[in-house]
Amino acid sequence: MEPIKIFRRMRLIAGEAENLVRPVRLTNNPIAFLDTSLYSENCGDYVIMHYANLQMSKILPDSEQILHIPTHGWDESVENARRDIRKIACGTNLLPWDYERDHALATPRTHLGNYAHSVCLLAVGMREVQGQMRDFTPYTARFLRFLFDPNCLHSVRDEHTKQRLHAIGVDNVLNTACVTMWNLTEEFCESISRDKHDEVLTTITEYAQNPRQDKYMIETLLRNYDRVHLWIQSVDDRPYLESLDIDDSRLHLIDHSFEAFDSFVKQHSESIDYFGTRLHAGIHCLNHGIRSMIVSVDNRASDIARDTNLPVMPREDLQSSMQSWINHSEPVRIILPTDNIRKWEEQFRSLAN
Repeated sequence: MEPIKIFRRMRLIAGEAENLVRPVRLTNNPIAFLDTSLYSENCGDYVIMHYANLQMSKILPDSEQILHIPTHGWDESVENARRDIRKIACGTNLLPWDYERDHALATPRTHLGNYAHSVCLLAVGMREVQGQMRDFTPYTARFLRFLFDPNCLHSVRDEHTKQRLHAIGVDNVLNTACVTMWNLTEEFCESISRDKHDEVLTTITEYAQNPRQDKYMIETLLRNYDRVHLWIQSVDDRPYLESLDIDDSRLHLIDHSFEAFDSFVKQHSESIDYFGTRLHAGIHCLNHGIRSMIVSVDNRASDIARDTNLPVMPREDLQSSMQSWINHSEPVRIILPTDNIRKWEEQFRSLAN
């Protein structure tokens, strides 16, 4: 960001434009989604928004209009977002440790005050940097406090993110796990198959490459299943796959779109397993009763698994644990923070009044 823009933002946050940050009554009708799927080339964001839309339609059934404002790109809807509309930031790694370097959330360039104290988090997480979680910078802490609605309960996906927000004075935070998981109740998980199927769906992750381990994973799946399907979740997954020097004529590739993936999962839910590195692809499969194992390549899956018992295998454990899981898996026992989810949902009844 150019120095002049940083200066203007810091002046605003410092309170020199107090008329723009004075609290206003926020409305739930209409309401705005800060939509992580708009302008995104990673279809995992579409999975997140699919479940965010499902849950919010239950929570606010009387809302006549839901606006969709991008987080991954800027357009006029970002600039012109009304000051009095509550903005729900949906999922993914929207909280960088240093907002001056990493603009994970698009905000207005001129009318920044329209976002003041009007953002409510839904299953949002913090980004790690080079495999480590860092404290928020002082500027980022002030900026996030400027954005966040102080009168709502914010939903985060893991305890790590909650504790980092507490450290900067944002105490109105609940760990709700990821919104994609909210339907994975104990009763539902009992219906997920434990038996190995003849086909398997897999994924790789281009931004977290480990060619040796990823090649081992795919070749092990090819040895153990009659057919291996691979979803191209991100556009760069395809060239990464080609670099692994695997005979991809033995792979059935699923197109790079949420629609293609969702259709495939629905049509094959009784005939496939899932074993891959994409977190939300695995959770989507679990939601369709598919026996699944998510291979963790960064902090997201491991942080969520630590809190919820989501079936996750560290990538470095593939050689020691992968074959065993293929042949025999334990029951899925997700531990959902149901009280926190309920509190986050129910607040909208009182906020509306």
